[in-house]
Order: sequence, then C-alpha cells, then structure tokens
Amino acid sequence: VFFMMMVVYTPLFLTKHIGFSWAEFGIIMFFAQLAYVVLEYPIGLIADRYIGEKEMMGIGFLILIISTSWMSFVSVASILVWSIIMFTTRVGASLVEVTTESYFFKQTKSSDAQIISFFRVTRPLAYIFGALAGSLALLYIQEFGLIYIVFAALMIPAMFFTLNIEDSK
Repeated sequence: VFFMMMVVYTPLFLTKHIGFSWAEFGIIMFFAQLAYVVLEYPIGLIADRYIGEKEMMGIGFLILIISTSWMSFVSVASILVWSIIMFTTRVGASLVEVTTESYFFKQTKSSDAQIISFFRVTRPLAYIFGALAGSLALLYIQEFGLIYIVFAALMIPAMFFTLNIEDSK
C-alpha cells in the first residue's frame, strides 16, 4: 500500500495541495530515494548478522506509520521539510523491503515455486487494494491530506503481523 500511495497520491498532494512545482517535487523525490541507496545494503547486513529480520521489519513499519501520518499535518511548502519527511518514509520502506525479502527467501525452498509466485503477485494486488481504499476514503474525507492517516492506519496491522512471524535470530 505504501508504494502505491507514494506513486499515485503523493505527487498530486505535493503539487496541487502543498504547492510545489514538478521541478521542486523532483528534488524532494531525489532526496527521498537516497534512503534506498544508502541504507538497503547495511540493513541487510545488520539483519543477517546481528538483529534479525523480525525486529527490523517491525521498526520499519513503525517508522512508515509515523512518517506517513506526518504528511497529513505538514502544510508548509518547504523543500527541506518535505525532503526530510519523504526520506524518513523511505527509511521505513527500506527496512521493510529488505527484511521482508530476506525473511521470505530464508523460509522458502526452490521447490516452493507457487509460494514464490504468490509472493511476487502481492505487490500488484496492493496497488489495486490501495487505490481502491484511497478512492473510497476520498469520498468521505474533505481534506486531501488526511488520506495519509488512512494509509498509515492500513499499515498498522502489518506491524502487528510481524510480531507473529518466527524470529530468524
């Protein structure tokens, strides 16, 4: 849901409601994406050697939930402020993405082709579900920015589901 929200709703929100130009939006997204470049490899190493995927995945979801909800309450058109917020969302996303992939492939074998195929289909399904949930929310929410509270709430169960997975460390 997070990736769909960032692709579909965030460009509209930042350009139409906050007031950034597309060039300014591009600068913000450049800084946001740096989190992936800088953090994904160290996250993988730390998860493999020290902490484990379960804990880092839970922390990632917590960061995602908090930073996504911040987006509802910030209305200032500051490239610096929004770059920090968007970078923070990507820190959480990096934690979740790396640890989810790592944990999944540690749990599956090469003979689990159907499970692996299903795992690969879940992201496109999340785009459909997220777009539908966002559209329904916008029918009832007057302020566009409050949709990020809805998206943050949709990520809360995922954080709790991580508590139920078997720890890899």
